[in-house]
Amino acid sequence: MSRCLLRGSWACRSVTVITVESQIHGYRQGHQLLGASFSLSKQDQAVVDRLSDIAGPLRSGETFSPYLSAYPLPSGAFYVLARTWQDFSVPRAGCVRTLSLLIPKDSWSSTQGVQAFWNLLQLQEPPTIANRIEISKPIVQPLPPIPSFQGNELLEALFLETPRPVAVFDAPNPELIALRLITALWPSIRNRFAISTFVLSPRRIEGRDFDLVFAPRSARSRFADWSGRRIDGSTEQKVRHRWTGAIADRVFSEPFPRLLSDREVEVSGGDETDAGAALRIALLWDELLEKLDRTPTAVLGLLDIANSRKQIDPNVLSTLKSILADAAFRAVETLPGDEAWQFISALARKVDGTLVMSEMISVASAAGILAGSAPSGAVALLEQPLSMTAMGKLVPAIANGLAASFGKATELALLSAQPQTLAHLLAAGGSLVKTVANTPSLINLLGQILPGLAPSHFREVKRVLLPLLTSDSQLDAARPFLATLEPEELLAEVHHLAQVNGFEARSYFVPIVERARQASAIVELREVLLSVPTGSRSDELLFSTLTPSVEDVTWLVSNDRLSTTTVETFLVQLLRSASTSQLHDLFRRPTTAEVILTRLPASAWDILFLAVFEPELSLSLLVACTLRLLPVVDSQQQIKLAYNALERILPEWFGENEESTIFTLLDMVGETLNGKWAVQCGLGGSVAPQIISRNIIAFNKTSGLARVRIVEVVDEIAQALEGRNELCLSADGAHAFVEILWSAEKANLSAYFSASGRLIPLLFRSTLWPVSSVVSATFPIVYRELVKSDDAPNFLIFIPLFSWGKSKAARYDLVNAFINSSVWSPYDLALAACLCSDVDRILRCVNKSIKGDAYLNRLVECIPSLPSKYRQQVERAILKIRSENVGFLNPLD
Repeated sequence: MSRCLLRGSWACRSVTVITVESQIHGYRQGHQLLGASFSLSKQDQAVVDRLSDIAGPLRSGETFSPYLSAYPLPSGAFYVLARTWQDFSVPRAGCVRTLSLLIPKDSWSSTQGVQAFWNLLQLQEPPTIANRIEISKPIVQPLPPIPSFQGNELLEALFLETPRPVAVFDAPNPELIALRLITALWPSIRNRFAISTFVLSPRRIEGRDFDLVFAPRSARSRFADWSGRRIDGSTEQKVRHRWTGAIADRVFSEPFPRLLSDREVEVSGGDETDAGAALRIALLWDELLEKLDRTPTAVLGLLDIANSRKQIDPNVLSTLKSILADAAFRAVETLPGDEAWQFISALARKVDGTLVMSEMISVASAAGILAGSAPSGAVALLEQPLSMTAMGKLVPAIANGLAASFGKATELALLSAQPQTLAHLLAAGGSLVKTVANTPSLINLLGQILPGLAPSHFREVKRVLLPLLTSDSQLDAARPFLATLEPEELLAEVHHLAQVNGFEARSYFVPIVERARQASAIVELREVLLSVPTGSRSDELLFSTLTPSVEDVTWLVSNDRLSTTTVETFLVQLLRSASTSQLHDLFRRPTTAEVILTRLPASAWDILFLAVFEPELSLSLLVACTLRLLPVVDSQQQIKLAYNALERILPEWFGENEESTIFTLLDMVGETLNGKWAVQCGLGGSVAPQIISRNIIAFNKTSGLARVRIVEVVDEIAQALEGRNELCLSADGAHAFVEILWSAEKANLSAYFSASGRLIPLLFRSTLWPVSSVVSATFPIVYRELVKSDDAPNFLIFIPLFSWGKSKAARYDLVNAFINSSVWSPYDLALAACLCSDVDRILRCVNKSIKGDAYLNRLVECIPSLPSKYRQQVERAILKIRSENVGFLNPLD
């Protein structure tokens, strides 16, 4: 319903002519229709037929003045306004005649003044003909007051209390009362309102009682069982409602009756389904407006009224918006903190989602001011159920208010806030985030609650808070964010930390690197760190990305963007932190190990010390590291290093200067050398022949007590060699072995003798190798023993492959071995013969062989090389043999 209808300007549409039909009812062999200008439907006609008669029987001789009835017809096409006269023209008592006007319903509701229809019934006598009547431009006229009528109870019953049918007894001027009341009603209520100014018993229409009837006091008993309200219209009535007086004046005293003022009509919003409720709401609105200056909370009632309306007048909406902000700020200024928050809370809920939602910004501004002085209430407000739109208005303002007056109370309020609430406040950004970021207790709290936040809240807080977390004291809050960064975000964060304070927060390094590893972004992280300005802290973070793994160490030592000092420093730190298995992985790879050990500074001798004991370290690196270490470690460590190196290198080739390296290490061991151990390592059955030669040369070259220890175990040397098929020594190796044997002869004759006995069988199987010098050093001592007893000494019989029983057999075996060998030197045979002290017989054996003469010639050539004391012995023996050979010239000629 439009506002103009409610204001009383009911002819909003142009009404030029209103056609009113009529019917006349009276007595003709009973009460019936006497004439009509229009035929109604059967249902409507039945209603008019019944209600045109008097309600209730008249007493004998009882009379009444003409009265009015007004009621709607069931079809809704017409509203009936009727006047009934007592008919004295018929002999039957109690008969009436009624003129009923059939007014189109729209005309009845849209005509500004109903008095024009009322006037059509102001007749002294009832008409006899039913005519069609046309009304042009009904004129609104003022109505006289009813000063003698106490209408308070009537109005309260109709509009301010539970609606029920009302019967008024002995009211003065019921017709004027009815006219004023119907005029004051707004259209929809008037269209369905049923009233009669005179009845003698309750009257009904379509199963319901008339809304209002007037009756004489004498008829009161007929309403005894009636369910409606009974009012005495002749007595003074108490006022039970605060608005009764204002309504009574408007309806019964003012010239133009009305229930609502123009503003109240706007407030009612056109809701005419409940006249009483609409009226009460409109009146309450005015009352609340008057209270606003004294009580800002009155605005809550105004909001309730506005929110209860299906539609709200634009003027009312404008008024409401203008007072909302003022009420909110005055409440903050005048009310105690708790009460002010209760008000702001209620205001926010009532504004949320309504037509005045735009004013939430004013509520939020007031809440922001209040948050500074009463922060706990701000937190409590945000923990109430509010829409996202309302939260979007309130949170930023409250966050700014909390930050502006941040103190202990604010800190405690935030500490007690629910995680989601704190997240909302931080996500708003602004100065509160900076303040929280520098408050230790809140940083600690964030570290606890951030992992449990909903993903959307977590992201929002991260967006505004993480850029502010740059110090060690803020790590608790930063750690959950760092743990969730995507690779691009992580690299951006590293750039940010570099720019802000050059990685001052060292405690961030571990979570940054952990996240980089999880996100497979370690390489990218290193690239970022190499691109930022170099400094001790950036170097620390770069170092944090490294582990003692092959991949990381390889990256480090091959990176040419780092200074030599940085690489060496990082490398030393990494290796010192490495586990045994990690070191093993690093040093067992020749290329990696070489690069690492080459880059290690001299000060990192502890790492070198560990490296040389890695079983898979290459021999060349082992030797190099050992030689680097020997000058810088103590004597005990030197011995340990030497033993370790010797154990690895004696059985193998390992590179340049091998002999000198071995005897250097042997000299380092010195008197602590275990000769037997050295022999087992360097001369064992699995050692290659060439290596045996090298080792024997090295053994011989060593000096001091180490060589003594080698010489002492010459028997073990022979024992180690005798298991071989041949003594595969080089000429130099054989000569070195001979020197060891000669030393053994002086130091330990029995060992020398035992060694010689073990070696001779092996030597006689080794004629393809240049080991004849060894024969000259070993054969003579054994031979001399044979000569003494002409039988093998006791210890020799236990030597495998040694089956000599007589010295003669030994001589022949010796000679045959030399003559048949292409590499054994005749010199060594001559020397052996001399040392055997049996030159004549040994050389005679030579002479007796098939190749004896030629070999004697070779022996002659060797004589100048023999020691001077042996030359004549050989010369004489050969001369004698030649002289005995008939036909041979003196070979010395």
